[in-house]
Amino acid sequence: MISSTNNLVIVFFPGAGGHHLANLLSITGRYQYIVDYSRYFVGGADSKHAHYQDDSADNSIYLCHYGSADDSHIEKISGPNTQFLVIHFPINNKLAWRRIEIYNKIKLRNFHFRHDLEKMYKPQHLEKLYPGKWSTVMADDLFSDNTDLLFDKLENYLGIQFVDRELGSSLHLQWIKNISVCLGT
Repeated sequence: MISSTNNLVIVFFPGAGGHHLANLLSITGRYQYIVDYSRYFVGGADSKHAHYQDDSADNSIYLCHYGSADDSHIEKISGPNTQFLVIHFPINNKLAWRRIEIYNKIKLRNFHFRHDLEKMYKPQHLEKLYPGKWSTVMADDLFSDNTDLLFDKLENYLGIQFVDRELGSSLHLQWIKNISVCLGT
């Protein structure tokens, strides 16, 4: 266990925007996370190709999916100051639903299937596996074009401050645009 780190672990369902969220959080200056922001503006580039993670760095952002989380790796990077952030399934945001469905080649219209998946990504279940400070960001907020609301919530949940909200807003709106174009919405 690394006791001096301020790492952030983002747990998210594939297609729910975890890579983009990590890229946005790099603008806070709190995390050692290298992002090539220009990749957002290359025709339809996916945000997961914009970042380069240094797995040996303290104060870094780590990304994982519930089913593929490496427990020993999370234990290794966790310390008393480690924060966990889970992206909650969308409720009303149709763009988020559509992206998750297309990204994973599944239909989430099945009530039982959708609720089983939602339960796996709830902090009260995850914190039993990975004790620590857990926060939730709603996919509805992440897939919204209301960047002020999203940034305010993230600052409040994580105790951070965005150094350049204008850059973050520009990246976020481009990400939304890229997804909309790719999905034909």
